Amino acid sequence: LMPRSGPDSENRQEPPRAVQLSHDLRLWACERLVTGPNRRQAARNLIASASSHGIDLDMLWGVVGNLQDPKATKVRQVCLAVLGAGRTAMLFHSSPEHQRALGTRETQIQEISACISTCLEHLGQTPERVGLAQSLIEPRQRWARDACERAGMIFVGELAYMRKPIPSSGPATKPEPDWPEGITVRPVRSLERDASQSDRELLIEILEQSYIDTLDCPELCGMRSMEDVVDSHMATGVFNPAHWLLILRDGRPAGCCL
Repeated sequence: LMPRSGPDSENRQEPPRAVQLSHDLRLWACERLVTGPNRRQAARNLIASASSHGIDLDMLWGVVGNLQDPKATKVRQVCLAVLGAGRTAMLFHSSPEHQRALGTRETQIQEISACISTCLEHLGQTPERVGLAQSLIEPRQRWARDACERAGMIFVGELAYMRKPIPSSGPATKPEPDWPEGITVRPVRSLERDASQSDRELLIEILEQSYIDTLDCPELCGMRSMEDVVDSHMATGVFNPAHWLLILRDGRPAGCCL
């Protein structure tokens, strides 16, 4: 087989290429990630506070513009990976804009997808650090889902955030609920692996049982070890074992509330 020749092949554009961004391009890259009226200052604020929030700006990948042209956009599109506990990475990427210099909306989506794809490729080279990469996007942002899926990511479902106001005043202690016969509910004692009264293995057993025939993002089952799952749960917010409840039925693990 030979490459097709002729006018069509000559006009065909090369696919966008993303690279890991150097230190001198960070400001332009961060400008593509932030929003607001003064994006340059917002980008500076992001750079200044990154380390205190566990963000490593070496984990930036982008499609670079013409660096020789002072008027050109230095970083066209970008993807940032933020590593978390439990071998996870959260991806943040730029959005298409109504800038003529950035090209059509389709061109921009292709470039965003290239940034995500290259980022995932590099993360895959260190499985000891990252076993699962994810991105949270607004349901209305169909372009974002398109860009992620083109990069090889899979859609696992829509999330609904539920909330309920908690009154600041009230009784210091609440009476123990009247649980059904055989049901015991207690907080975890410890989740440290080597603690004398660790409930880590018990919690893992409960979580494993909860994944059987689950309808809650079943695509995620088996992507990480249960040790990673527990570590990532513990790293969310401020871990307080008193707020992690184990449910036992006749002394056997039956459920949990974290």
